[in-house]
Amino acid sequence: MVRKHDKDDEQPDPRREGLADRPGEGRAAPTGVAFLLAQLGAHGAARFAERLTVLRLRPAHAGILRLIAAEPGLNQRELAVRLRAVPSRVVALVDIWRGAACSPSATS
Repeated sequence: MVRKHDKDDEQPDPRREGLADRPGEGRAAPTGVAFLLAQLGAHGAARFAERLTVLRLRPAHAGILRLIAAEPGLNQRELAVRLRAVPSRVVALVDIWRGAACSPSATS
């Protein structure tokens, strides 16, 4: 006897795990926890960067400020080591920041 294929007996496709069907589009949208957390992180990072622009800062500057507040007196080399960044990149960030702080528009 040949058994008729029953949709209820189907095994879930591991490639589609965490996906929900979009009505009418014929394809699935990601809904897994990891995807949603990544979306939340991207949104939070974008909002953080947006709010920093009011202060004329970038997210990289926030990391430098956090370290300086925690350990005052660090030189640029020590900042680079603690940030796990290329020293020349830290020098560039600090120099740009220092230049902006010294510009006439920064004091008005």
